[in-house]
Amino acid sequence: VLQTVKAEILDESPVSFDTPEEIENGKLLKSYCRITVISNVPWVVSIRNNSSGTAESAGKPDPVAGIVSVKSSASNTFVPLAYQSIELFKSTSSTVVTTFYVDVRVKPSVITKDGRYGINLFFSVSPQ
Repeated sequence: VLQTVKAEILDESPVSFDTPEEIENGKLLKSYCRITVISNVPWVVSIRNNSSGTAESAGKPDPVAGIVSVKSSASNTFVPLAYQSIELFKSTSSTVVTTFYVDVRVKPSVITKDGRYGINLFFSVSPQ
C-alpha cells in the first residue's frame, strides 16, 4: 500500500479581525490549503486540530473549540474541528494522485480574551 498526503497552505497571512462584525460573523478563507493525496488504494483524509479545546492567550488558557470549521472543495458543509480526527474527504475514483482544496471558516466570537491564537491543523490519510 502506497499512501501519502501533502498539505500546502496557500496564504500564510495571519487572520485578523478588525470590527465587532468580523468577530461575530467570522471570516471565510476560500482555498486556504491544497491537499494532494497519492495512493494506490481507496483512501480517506482526516483532519484534526492541535488542541483539546484551549489555546494560550497572554499565558493563560482560553477555550477555542468551535473557532475553526473546514470543508473540502467537494462539500457544501462546514465541519467544526476537534482534537479527535474527523473525515474531511475520501476517494471517489481510482486516480492515483488527487488534489482537493480546503476552505476554512474562522469565527472567534467564542473567545473570551484578546490575544494571539494559533491552531495547527493535522491531516492524515488511511485506507478505506
